[in-house]
Amino acid sequence: MAVLEVTGAAREFPNGLPFIFTVDSAGRYAASFDHDSAESRRDSLDWYRGYSRTGLLDQLGKMRSAATAATATAATATAAQQD
Repeated sequence: MAVLEVTGAAREFPNGLPFIFTVDSAGRYAASFDHDSAESRRDSLDWYRGYSRTGLLDQLGKMRSAATAATATAATATAAQQD
């Protein structure tokens, strides 16, 4: 739990695994992986549960964008404080 506390991700933790999240360049929580949008299931005798490649890549791209945006926002705020 220490990593979740240090990054600020503890407030987003759903108390289940896997909990996949990104951090910005300062090591602060930026976004979580939305399993529901990427999960692929087949509930039958030959059941399957995994991730759609398209959904997975979409979610990872969104998480990266959130981390990049958070980094840019933090850099802008720091520059404004220095002026």
